[in-house]
Amino acid sequence: MTPHSLHNTFLERLLPLLSPHSLHDLWQRLLEHLQLTFVAVGIAALIGYPLAALVWNRPRWRSLVVGFCNLFQTIPSLALLALLLPLLGLGFLPAVVALTLYAVLPIVRSTITALSDSQDDLLDAGRVMGMNSLQLLWHVRLPQGLPQLISGLRVAFVLSVGTATLSAFIGAGGLGQFITIGLARNDTALLLYGAIPAALLALGIDSLLGQIEIAAQLWKSGQSYRLPPRKVACVIGILLALAANLAIFLHHPALPVQDDGRPVIRIGAKNFVEQMILGEIVAQTLENSDHYRVERKFGLGSTAIIHNAIIAGEIDLYVEYSGTAELNILKLNKASTNDPDHAGLRLLYHDVFGLEWLHSLGFSNSYAVIVRRDGKAGSLTTLSQLVALAPSLKLGLNAEFIDRPDGYPALQKMYGINFGEVRTLDVGLIYPSLDTGAVDAVVAFATDGRLVSKDYVVLTDDRRAFPRYDAAPVLRTKLITQDPELLTLLNNALAGRINEVAMRRLNYAVEVEHQEPADVARDFLRSLSEPAPAAPSKPHRKPYVND
Repeated sequence: MTPHSLHNTFLERLLPLLSPHSLHDLWQRLLEHLQLTFVAVGIAALIGYPLAALVWNRPRWRSLVVGFCNLFQTIPSLALLALLLPLLGLGFLPAVVALTLYAVLPIVRSTITALSDSQDDLLDAGRVMGMNSLQLLWHVRLPQGLPQLISGLRVAFVLSVGTATLSAFIGAGGLGQFITIGLARNDTALLLYGAIPAALLALGIDSLLGQIEIAAQLWKSGQSYRLPPRKVACVIGILLALAANLAIFLHHPALPVQDDGRPVIRIGAKNFVEQMILGEIVAQTLENSDHYRVERKFGLGSTAIIHNAIIAGEIDLYVEYSGTAELNILKLNKASTNDPDHAGLRLLYHDVFGLEWLHSLGFSNSYAVIVRRDGKAGSLTTLSQLVALAPSLKLGLNAEFIDRPDGYPALQKMYGINFGEVRTLDVGLIYPSLDTGAVDAVVAFATDGRLVSKDYVVLTDDRRAFPRYDAAPVLRTKLITQDPELLTLLNNALAGRINEVAMRRLNYAVEVEHQEPADVARDFLRSLSEPAPAAPSKPHRKPYVND
């Protein structure tokens, strides 16, 4: 692809994002982001300033408080969100708690520094005037330390704006929603649609508080502050742009959801393309029945997050994979390979979690070894055939696959296969590395959209080294108890209806052609309901019909 065609493709993706509907969505996410940030920093300020004022002159307590605040900085953001999920559920509350814990430290540190650095001559003058410790704190230390107090607040705001983008992984919204979906779809335009406003928001808040900090510093030294004309013009321009976009937001309000008495089913999805497509297929199946309303909670960050969400009752339904359920959730020693109906898994999910494992959708998103058709191993069809050629080949795989018991170790144990070189690759580089000849074979997933191309050969796992990852809806038992027809509807409509070839095409439509998951799911469901043409001379291939 030439730079010119790349530029045109990017513009084609960018222009729809400038429509009134998309700008309305941007405003909604921006307001969610601002709400998360300001609430979290506000709570952090209410905690941090008084706490620092209490311990700044008590060395033992000061070290304890600063150390405790430091502790939260060492916990990765996503890990902290995942830890809070079982306690606080999905959405706004756990996101605000996590952001508050991160924002407290810069406020506490700057306040302690500000109160400790007061000028001795001013303190002596205050004592001569008969001030006690509390009066010195209020009338001398705090006014003199005001620039540093604002500096700590400034750091807390910038930190919170950046960290708040991760809140999308637990369904809290914000600008991170665009980033999450953009990463999942490999859509640079959508990613920038979230990243650029987040960066501008951080820079804007930092600049504003920076000017207030300068004003406080000048006030401290007895000078007056005056905003330069160029900055005044810049502020006016930004306010006019915001006002114009706000007018669009208000002119195209979101339609309120009317409560018509139908039960609401909350459907979750992890943060990758296949999950979003399957989530849409399930959601639209329920909506098309006219018996249910659906609330979508897509882009949830990981298996642990989405599983905890359904256990906590934050969502009612999502699509899971049998191998993931057995190895990652139930922590079984090995996944089942001779239980196509997953009767054992269904029983464990019901007894352990109070969840129902429905019938498989019809495909397994298992690991697969893939070679190029024009490469050294392009004439092979099975992994057994690859064993003799492997010492002369370079294998590319994701770092996670090397150590997983169901990954590379399982492949070596079952086939006794040894490649000449094994290279660890980022997920996004797996197919480009195979295309350029940097590696001769790669390990990816059987339903990857790129496999629609005839350039690749998926080698059959003839000895079943890899466990099956059959996709199936998981539903809270409580819902089936209340409404048994829900189980029947989903099984009848979706069980066995999507095979691997169909899933690859669905993924290809979103990942490569940049179609919307909702549109792709709608076309697929229509293709299922349309009758096949009567004995055509050449079968008409609908976009997503199962093969």
